[in-house]
Amino acid sequence: MLIRLWLIPTQILMEHFNMGFKYGRTCSYNIIKIPQPDQGAMNKPYQKASIIGTIAPHTRHPSYFHSFGMTEKYFIFVEQPVIINIWKAVTSKLFGYAFADMFDYHPEWPTRFHIINRETGEAMTTAYITDSLFVFHHVNAYEKDDHLVVDMCCYPNVDVVKELYLNDVQAGKELSGLPKPWRFVLPLKITDSTPVGENLVTLKDSKATAVKLDDGSIHCTQEMIIDLQPDDSAELPRINYAAVNGKEYKYAYSIGGYFSSLLKWDVEERSYKEWKFENGYPSEPIFVPKPNATREDEGVVLSSVMTVGENNPSFLLILDGESFKEIARAKVPMHITYGLHGLFETD
Repeated sequence: MLIRLWLIPTQILMEHFNMGFKYGRTCSYNIIKIPQPDQGAMNKPYQKASIIGTIAPHTRHPSYFHSFGMTEKYFIFVEQPVIINIWKAVTSKLFGYAFADMFDYHPEWPTRFHIINRETGEAMTTAYITDSLFVFHHVNAYEKDDHLVVDMCCYPNVDVVKELYLNDVQAGKELSGLPKPWRFVLPLKITDSTPVGENLVTLKDSKATAVKLDDGSIHCTQEMIIDLQPDDSAELPRINYAAVNGKEYKYAYSIGGYFSSLLKWDVEERSYKEWKFENGYPSEPIFVPKPNATREDEGVVLSSVMTVGENNPSFLLILDGESFKEIARAKVPMHITYGLHGLFETD
């Protein structure tokens, strides 16, 4: 059985890549390539889909995942210490399990980075690990000077899954662990002669580390992409996909606070700008580039803002992608329910 979980477009949307997992007596993670359909067959988008890479899990139960990373040469799959218990899954109707009830969290396990060559579909044999974490969304990834840079919004544990249950949210409970924008840097040239116990990250100004352990694995520690306050967070990240997906980039946009603000990141300066509306909760910011733009952040940012209070109608927010100042808002005569993700399409 193959379960489709997340879709990530390439730069020009001529083909798509996806990930899913197969479970049964044996399990595997699969990278799926979906080429553009033949002319006249647009209603059959998966007609030429194929599995181009397979990864074996470290347990009999697959790790939960929501997204993955992709550079010009590699796919990056993060195997988290949060597994989907297959036995709970197949008996869910019998025992009334919700999807979150199928999660088994093992904080004593490491998080593993699987690096897969896009051309051959083969996984690197080097074991890249870090401490236990939980992640929904990748920001971006790219190659630089024989390193692989992987940016994600990470939680310290899996508690967020059940802390967002409706009864907890209505009770005003806050998250015990806020998502932070973390960067991992994975050195690609690892050999038997690579020294043990030394930091192998040589990128200028990087505070991330990668140290070879006695068993040959590479233990990585993160750095913060932007200098957030301890009680602030960043989640639902978006970039200018058409220009910088899988490449070195400068800007990203995200939700901030407790889903109460919007942020524009400058990952080179490690700084950010913030937009906030006291009685509103913005959705995932969507960057729309200006036609024929010459700068990465030249365009607008769209977000649907759910409001509270009788005299505060919900609205579509339009921010300038460069200054991050409000350009306009399109109000609607009703309250719009909160939505996490969004989509913008042109005719």
